[in-house]
Amino acid sequence: MERLFVFVQAMICLTDRGNHPRRSAHCVWLWAAVMAIACGGAIVGSGRYAFAQPAGEAVAIDDEEAEAEDTRPLYQREPFDLIKLDEANAGEVIKVVPVKRPLPKNPSPTATLEFSRFDQRNRKYQVPWRNIVEVKLFESMLVEEAQRLTNEKQYDEAYRFLEHVMNYYPQHPGLQEAVNEFLLNNAVEAFRQKKYIEVFSMLEELHQNSP
Repeated sequence: MERLFVFVQAMICLTDRGNHPRRSAHCVWLWAAVMAIACGGAIVGSGRYAFAQPAGEAVAIDDEEAEAEDTRPLYQREPFDLIKLDEANAGEVIKVVPVKRPLPKNPSPTATLEFSRFDQRNRKYQVPWRNIVEVKLFESMLVEEAQRLTNEKQYDEAYRFLEHVMNYYPQHPGLQEAVNEFLLNNAVEAFRQKKYIEVFSMLEELHQNSP
C-alpha cells in the first residue's frame, strides 16, 4: 500500500503542470523512491549523461575542418551572432562575429552597437540600438536547439548541445532550466523503457540542480 501511495504521488507531480511541481525536490525524491521500489531497493551505477564543468571560453574552429559548414551541427561551427534590424532597414538579419558580452539590458536609443560582419571581419560597423529588433546570441541558439531536440526526444543530440553550452557559456540565462527539462523528460522516457538505473541517476542530478 505504501508503495502504491508513493507511485501515485509521483504521477501527480508529473501530470500537475500548473504550478510546475515537477521541478521541486519533493517530486524528484518521490520519483527516486519509485525507482528504488522498482529496483528492489538496490540501485547502483550511473546514468548515461553527466554534464561537464565549465572549461573556459569557446574556441573558433578553423574553416579547413569542414567544407560544408551548413551541414554541421551548430555546436561544431564557429560561433556567430545574428543582428535583426527594424523595418526601416528592411528587417535585415546580419550574421556577425560574436559581439561583446554582456549586452546592455536597457541601451540608450542613441547608443550604438559595434560589430564586424562574419564575412568581413576586418571592418567595423556601428548600428544605433533604436534600429535593432533583436540580437540573437550564439549560446541562445544552442539552447533553443537543445530544447527543440529534447521535445522531439532526440536526447543524445540535445545532450551534446547542452554540454557545449555548459562548457563554454555556463552563465547563460535559461541554461539550467533547459538542463533540468532535459533531465526530467529523459528520465520519464527512460522510466517507460524500464531503464531504472538511468532514471535514478538523472533524477539525482536534477535534485542537485534544484535543491
